Amino acid sequence: MTTDTVLTDEQKAEFVTDITDYGTAFVAPLHSIVESIEQAVLQSEQVQAWKKDAQQWQPIETAPQGQIALFFDAKAAQVRNCMFVDWVVEGKFCGDRQRTATHWMPLPPPPQHDNE
Repeated sequence: MTTDTVLTDEQKAEFVTDITDYGTAFVAPLHSIVESIEQAVLQSEQVQAWKKDAQQWQPIETAPQGQIALFFDAKAAQVRNCMFVDWVVEGKFCGDRQRTATHWMPLPPPPQHDNE
């Protein structure tokens, strides 16, 4: 899929005029076309690869052992206690062995910063 086609301002204005002249009967077919394009994009290999690589919450049973990760406890009594960073060894959190979690995800990459 390429995105090389760029309309000039004149072409854009002509397109808008054509749509306006055609009237509201144009909306339904245009909506259908947009939906078709959206579905094609969502099914594209690029989007599927992005979704596969996107960080998502995983069940706690799949948490890696001995690696720092972000943890979430859906059963936490207070919001401030629902998310934390720690690592698991033999099913126990090392930073606070009393903590529990229902989900985990890898830590995101650190933010980029200027070296100025």
